[in-house]
Amino acid sequence: MVENKNQHYVPQYYFKQFSSDKKSIYMYNIRSGLCKSVNFKEQCSENYFYSKNSNVERMFSQIENLCSTLLMKIIATESIDTLSSQEMKDLKSYIIFQYGRTKVSADKANETATRFLDIMKPNIVEFSKSIGDNINKEDLDKVKIRLENPVGVRHSNVK
Repeated sequence: MVENKNQHYVPQYYFKQFSSDKKSIYMYNIRSGLCKSVNFKEQCSENYFYSKNSNVERMFSQIENLCSTLLMKIIATESIDTLSSQEMKDLKSYIIFQYGRTKVSADKANETATRFLDIMKPNIVEFSKSIGDNINKEDLDKVKIRLENPVGVRHSNVK
């Protein structure tokens, strides 16, 4: 079995804060209108969401562990005022990191790539003609760009 195949874009420790048994959470299904208990190991994750390289998921887990300590401190004290200036910088960096690794961020990256292709189509058609190929707009309209690893994890120097 492949290690770290099921990769979460919402860390499991988030769910634990809303779980009475540390295994499940109640989920409201908008389509069905039903609320039911679900195992959070199966929520907000996909196989190989980041990479098939298990070191990537392992590194993300280590970053999560560092931040979970900060979040537990905030929960325990019910305040961010207890964080040092370095801890506050780390928390801000983690928020940016977390946003960059979400499904929404991946979807936006794919949407941007598709929009770029749409903008470039006339140029591609013209270039095609100039080199003697026969690519037309209708051919290009069938092309879809999907980034293989669209997660936009970003580095930030938070001040």
